[in-house]
Amino acid sequence: MREHPRKITLVIDAIANDAANRCAWEAKVLGDRLLGYLQIAASLEDVEAPLQQVRLFLAIGVPVTLGAIALTGWLLGGAAMPDPPCLSTVTAICRRC
Repeated sequence: MREHPRKITLVIDAIANDAANRCAWEAKVLGDRLLGYLQIAASLEDVEAPLQQVRLFLAIGVPVTLGAIALTGWLLGGAAMPDPPCLSTVTAICRRC
């Protein structure tokens, strides 16, 4: 007799007619006898909408957050390191020369 695998699962993500689908096939075996294949398909539209929102949030949120961090660092760095008082003296001496 021909030996059938106990379980074969094949999952394929396909895009047809601008609709994303996920299909799965599984062999159904009873003893040594292959009964058939079970095919299940589901639309990925329920997943695509929230995924698109996450992509948009990251595309806008990450650059804005990094810009705010850079600006805050620049301002705090400027407040922590003001011009030394001798700089104006050195600058004045150089202008006389």
